[in-house]
Amino acid sequence: GKVATRQIAESAAAVAATIQQVVSTAREQKQALDTFIIDEQADAEEKARQSSDANKAESDRLIEWSRELEAKQSAAADDRSAAESRQQALNEEHAAAKAQPQASKDEAQAAHDVLADEIAELEAKLARKREEQAQKAQRISELSREIAAIDEDFATRHATLREQDAEVLQRCADVDAEQAQFDGAKAAMEASVAAANDHAQESALAVAKCRNTKQLVVLATQALEALKSTPTAVGAPQDASSANPELAAAKAAVRSASASLSKCNSSLAAARDVVLKTTTRITHIEAELPRLQKLKKAAAAARSFKEAGEKNKEIKKLTAELETTKSEKEDADSEVTSLTATQQTLESELSTSETKLQSLEREARQEQLQEHKGALREIKGVIDAIKRRRDNYSSGAATDMDGGGLF
Repeated sequence: GKVATRQIAESAAAVAATIQQVVSTAREQKQALDTFIIDEQADAEEKARQSSDANKAESDRLIEWSRELEAKQSAAADDRSAAESRQQALNEEHAAAKAQPQASKDEAQAAHDVLADEIAELEAKLARKREEQAQKAQRISELSREIAAIDEDFATRHATLREQDAEVLQRCADVDAEQAQFDGAKAAMEASVAAANDHAQESALAVAKCRNTKQLVVLATQALEALKSTPTAVGAPQDASSANPELAAAKAAVRSASASLSKCNSSLAAARDVVLKTTTRITHIEAELPRLQKLKKAAAAARSFKEAGEKNKEIKKLTAELETTKSEKEDADSEVTSLTATQQTLESELSTSETKLQSLEREARQEQLQEHKGALREIKGVIDAIKRRRDNYSSGAATDMDGGGLF
């Protein structure tokens, strides 16, 4: 038991030593921890103080920010309300704008469906027509072979007939040649007769001219015999234009201007006639086209496509004719404008030429009048001298006429 007690005592002493050592270590650690706690508390207090200052500044900044944010939120709320109002108005406008097109779309869709049904029906009809076309094509092929056989038979018979009628054709050719010779001879004879008639007319005219010339010669001879001392006082009157080149040129200018004006008037009348005809045709076509359009629409509505196609062809034909006629009318209008200006110019030229000609003719008539007056004075003197001489002979007085007569 002593051994156990000693061991327990030793164990207790060891435990006590260990506990003492642990207590010492714990005390050291406690002291270190106290020092560390004091240092940490000092640091924590310093950081708390600094953190308090920073938190106060941050708190002030956050308060100010919160105030600004509240103002911005209020403005944003107003903007959001206005935006929602605009969005609502836009939605209503969109709905209103979409209503009519949607209705039109629905109507177009319904029409599209109807047209699709009609197209299906037309395609079925087209299939039947193509089948009929194939049958007609086969029939055409059969008829073509039949026609070819007929043509071949005709060619054989025609060749045989030509061989049989060769002599008849030769006689016909001879008759045609003889007829051509006869026609040539007849034309030559007619030309000869016409030439003979022209020659006879020229001969008759020449005879008439000769008779007039003979009469003028007789008159001139009598005048010369009556006026031996003044052979140039009387005689056949000369053409004023042959003695006056300026007058002849004026007459030629009047004739040229008159001919040009007449030609211009004819062209202007023809152009105006074209304008009248094209205007009438344009009026007729412009009245006809709406009527044809109505007939075409009525035929299409009645599904009479053949008649509608014919009316469409007529419309295209009249439209092309209308364009051509309008072009012709524009050309004729331009020609009328140009010819009217030319007509005015020619009328002015003709008026100027006629005025000049009238002035020259007045001058020529004055000169001829003066010449005639002089000739009349000379003739009167001759007649007076003859009377005086006759009176002297009848009274028995053989006195001289003092040089006043011709003898």
